[in-house]
Amino acid sequence: MTLEESAASLRRTTLFADLDEAEARTLAGLLRPFEAAPGEVLAVQGAPADRLFLVDEGRLDAHVTEPGGATELLSSVGPADHLGEMALNHHMLRLATIRARAEPDPAARVGARGRVLLAEDFAALRRACEPLALKVLLRLARLLGARLRLRTEAITGVPS
Repeated sequence: MTLEESAASLRRTTLFADLDEAEARTLAGLLRPFEAAPGEVLAVQGAPADRLFLVDEGRLDAHVTEPGGATELLSSVGPADHLGEMALNHHMLRLATIRARAEPDPAARVGARGRVLLAEDFAALRRACEPLALKVLLRLARLLGARLRLRTEAITGVPS
């Protein structure tokens, strides 16, 4: 994928939709490719959250393991979506295990393929006071607020 294609792909995701073309190219230059076999674990719950995953092909599933050992599917994302965005906010532990979908999409050649943004690379943009980092963090805050409102509505039955 060329830098321009990667930048255009970034701007199609919800988290990076606010970036202008130059900002998207800057961020795209930091992305690194990943490829995972069906069922392959890419990140483990409780380990440091060190990267954001951007899916180009296949699916990634996030599973939470409860203290009793039960596992619950927290989320599943496919092409043009992302997973692990909290890694960009601050140092924290991974809230879920991320795995390539065990039953790959018949159209996919692998369990999942895409790009990652390392938290340390994004932190360098924040330290350098790059406006694109602030844009991404503001969008992240909005997305997390919206998720919290939806979860609260589901629990209480009261629309916010």
